[in-house]
Amino acid sequence: MVFKKNISFIVLFLIASYITIIFGRNDDMIHLIGGIITSFIPLIAAFWLFKASRRSSNEEKIFWLLFSIGYLSSFIGEIIWDVYEYLFQLAIPFPGYPDFFYLLNYSLLFMAFIYKMFKETRTVSAVRYLFDLVVVMTVASAFSWHYLVRPIINISMHNEPYLLFMLGYPMGDLAILLLATSIYLSSTDLLKQKSLLLLFAGLVTQVIANSSYLYLQLSDQYSSWSLIDPIFYLSVLLIAMAGRQYDKADTDSMVITKKRKSVLINERNLFLRISVPYIGVAVLIGFLLFEGSSSTSIMLGAIISISLIICRQIIVIVDNRDLLLKYRKQARELTVNEQRYRSLFEHHTDAVFSLDLEGNFKTANPQFLSMTGLEESELETLNLSNILPQKIVTRVFNYFIYAKEGKPQYFEIGIKNKKGENQYLSINYIPIFIMDKVNGVFGIAKDVTQMKETEEKINHLAYHDSLTGLPNRRHFETLLNQAIVEADNNKSMLGVLFLDLDHFKLINDTLGHSVGDDLLVSVAERLTQCLSTDNIAARHGGDEFIILLKGIHQSEEISGHAEVLLKHLNEPFLINQGKVSVTPSIGISIYPEDASSSEDLLKNADKAMYRVKYQGKNHYRIYKPLSDDKSLRKLAIEKDIYSVIANEELEVYYQPQIETDTGLIYGVEALVRWNHPEFGLISPADFIPLAEATGVIFPLNEWVLRTACKQLKIWHEQGILIYMAVNISPQQFYKEENLTTKVKEVLDECELDPSFLVIEITEAIAINNMDIAIRKLFELKRLGVQVALDDFGTGYSSLSYLTQLPIDTIKIAREFIDEIGTASTTSAILAALVTMANDLNLKIVLEGVEREEQLQQLMRFRSHYMQGFYFSRPIPLEEMNAMLNDMCVPWLLKKI
Repeated sequence: MVFKKNISFIVLFLIASYITIIFGRNDDMIHLIGGIITSFIPLIAAFWLFKASRRSSNEEKIFWLLFSIGYLSSFIGEIIWDVYEYLFQLAIPFPGYPDFFYLLNYSLLFMAFIYKMFKETRTVSAVRYLFDLVVVMTVASAFSWHYLVRPIINISMHNEPYLLFMLGYPMGDLAILLLATSIYLSSTDLLKQKSLLLLFAGLVTQVIANSSYLYLQLSDQYSSWSLIDPIFYLSVLLIAMAGRQYDKADTDSMVITKKRKSVLINERNLFLRISVPYIGVAVLIGFLLFEGSSSTSIMLGAIISISLIICRQIIVIVDNRDLLLKYRKQARELTVNEQRYRSLFEHHTDAVFSLDLEGNFKTANPQFLSMTGLEESELETLNLSNILPQKIVTRVFNYFIYAKEGKPQYFEIGIKNKKGENQYLSINYIPIFIMDKVNGVFGIAKDVTQMKETEEKINHLAYHDSLTGLPNRRHFETLLNQAIVEADNNKSMLGVLFLDLDHFKLINDTLGHSVGDDLLVSVAERLTQCLSTDNIAARHGGDEFIILLKGIHQSEEISGHAEVLLKHLNEPFLINQGKVSVTPSIGISIYPEDASSSEDLLKNADKAMYRVKYQGKNHYRIYKPLSDDKSLRKLAIEKDIYSVIANEELEVYYQPQIETDTGLIYGVEALVRWNHPEFGLISPADFIPLAEATGVIFPLNEWVLRTACKQLKIWHEQGILIYMAVNISPQQFYKEENLTTKVKEVLDECELDPSFLVIEITEAIAINNMDIAIRKLFELKRLGVQVALDDFGTGYSSLSYLTQLPIDTIKIAREFIDEIGTASTTSAILAALVTMANDLNLKIVLEGVEREEQLQQLMRFRSHYMQGFYFSRPIPLEEMNAMLNDMCVPWLLKKI
């Protein structure tokens, strides 16, 4: 766009100039105005060239600055000319002051060219190129003297200064012509570098204008407003536009770019650039042979040119020798580096291979061939997809695509090896960069099968009973939590059976612990045989087992399973060639009828089991609440839960979080309470599970979030800049697809800074489905809110998920705080958790602080914040406001 505007302006200028000259030559006023206006054209050029200098890099700054000063010199010459012609109305002397400034312009332009030549090329290359220019100048000067200058001198009656200035113009024109020629020869694509094109065109046009001016001046035919004047100003405008185009253009289109080693030499014009001086000398010699040696200037030019060519060749020989030595040195270094690379490639203990951008194999080391069973000759015809199991091709290629984009990748896959055995590989994809572009991908595959098997053994020992091989209590609770989520999604029920062997202690005491252990193993085997693959049997401890029945739609199905277990377990066990009989007592709790959490389900099943033992053993019983009043209360709550929001019976309580370093209130956690008109305050433990089961949890959570954010905005406007933590339930987190959208709507509605909102999720939510959790948490993080991981330490998965989840804060579970000071292992575990969190740059909240002795011991840890009944129970808004108004006194110090 800028280039087109420049060209349009130049065309309009030419048209206007020639119309003015043709039709206004005899009008003195037009002559005066036109002359003054055109005199400022060099100043415009100087201005744009100066702006180009300001914008350019340090190396190019002086180049454009010299051009700017050169045309400032021309402007001064123009002003002096106008003083002679318009102010004093005198004939412009030749030579005169204007000519001094015009020739100074030539000198500055030539200096700019020489500076750039030495700045952008090696010293030897610059000198060699300078010799070429001098040779061409010598040839051109010889012919110029023979055909132009000498005839004029012979007929001229002018004095020596006149002749000196007269010669300065053709020499200056010659220098400028060489400058324009060098720019052309150095350009890889002259037409695409628009500022360069304008500069080249301007210099060539200036040579034409100056040569015409010199001819007319020497023949006494020049006068102001001659037809050649617009051509001179056209050349100045073209160069001015070159500076303007450079000032507006991207760095990729600069006249001289830093990415190129030499601004003067490129492959396209290399032959032409080298041959020009030789062609010139050949022309001189040819002229002497055909015209004779009568011309002294031609003879002198030939001698000087040949001498310069000889000097140049000597420099080239010396330079080539240095280049040859450098080449040999680099060749040796290249050979050494290649051998190093080959040694690393061939002898690497892992499988190393390279792929082109299509995923085709290019090279592979012996370890790779050994791992895959391929021959090296086969690689040329194989693609990455040919050697992978079909089920993982898409996943592996997704990583490959990221690597092609220049992003190193790491991942693990499981495959079958040549023997049909499971094999685990960790794979690194490393982009191959050549000339700043990805040319292929290196792959390094490491066999981690043994490490995986060891990890699986460790995990098995951690989550399974060492005697029976069944899942242990810890693992069972994790599986139960996952089953609860699945049951919610499938709208199904769960059955939890708590099984205790009757009179097992008697068997242990009379027959021995060895027989007792064998009996427990046999019971575990029989339980497993009785259950389908979907159901789970685990050992709770001692002679107690727990069973999970999934996919239940009617409670009668659970009773049927219990009767099958009773029947099979009542059959004698063969232990050490003897028969041992044992009977079970089974307690049953049903989800969601009897409880909504894994802890309560196990507790209720345990209670039901003890009721069986109380009533005679060897039977089963489904859990029933002991109090009818409790049942009525539960029914009332179930009925009223649907109208709790409409009736405005909910209330947000706030529990402060204390900063351990200052003792000040750092933030608050928003906790919902149901103020029932009949039963008073109802604990969240009673109505939250019901809200989750009925779907009321979604509007309930949104109401809490909006209420908390509105209150936080009020506190901020009062100058109380604290944080607000709001809990998100599992159902809302996983089932509400527009959760992030709703959070954003609330933030926008309250005009609240999102960084002050902390979304709390439980550890169980985070690890239940890592892929969904990571995606949703990243969506929330993009809003600017913070994420806290609640009940940290109660889960039993690998702690590696901490590095994958985008969380800011972890809240250490109160179970650790409860045991502080009573068990040394708890202090050690807590110290390790706090250290790990600090190393991961996560903020830490110790929750559940209830006693002073706990506080005293917890102060030894490097936690950031504390929360618990010791500081304050969850309190209503009025009490929270009073506490915040009093927060100028550190709260922690008050308590200590």
